[in-house]
Parts: sequence; structure tokens; C-alpha cells
Amino acid sequence: MIESILATTALVALFNWKFSFLSFDTKVFEKPISQENKPEANGLLIPEDSTLRRHFISKLRYEIEASLPPRPLEKNLLDHHQSIVDSQLEKALAGLPIEAAD
Repeated sequence: MIESILATTALVALFNWKFSFLSFDTKVFEKPISQENKPEANGLLIPEDSTLRRHFISKLRYEIEASLPPRPLEKNLLDHHQSIVDSQLEKALAGLPIEAAD
């Protein structure tokens, strides 16, 4: 008997809790998005979240490395290749056009 009363009370509480959110106006909770404080790179929005920004930069670095010749194995050439990738990445993040390798 007590179990049925507790189950009914729990279901009523859950039902009331679930549908109480439907009565609120969802526009009150939305934050306005202002375009003036969003940084851009080559017309792309750079995410503000640190994890998303890290993935964005990794993807951009991958695209830059894909446009260059294969990564060399010799240390001096590898350092030179890495400096080219870094400079292209800095240009891309600054909004300058990326130069493709010939």
C-alpha cells in the first residue's frame, strides 16, 4: 500500500517537474549573439571555447600541411617545414590569405 502511494507521488512530482519548463518563455534564456566581438580568420568564426578553438586550429594546421609537400625526415628540413607551417597558420589566424605551395 505504501509503495503505491510513493510511486504515485513520485510520478506526479516527475510529471509536474517535466512540464513546468514548458510554461516558461524560452526567449528569456537565450543570450543575444553579437557579431562584433567574435574573432574571424579568413571569414571563418574562431570558436571562443578553448576546446573548440584547439580543434579549429588543429584543423587549420592540417589543411595548411595538406597544401604543402610531404613532411621531410631530415631534422633541418623538418624545422624549416615547421616554420613554414607556423607562419602560414599565423597568417591564417590574422585573416591574411594563405599562400599555396607550388
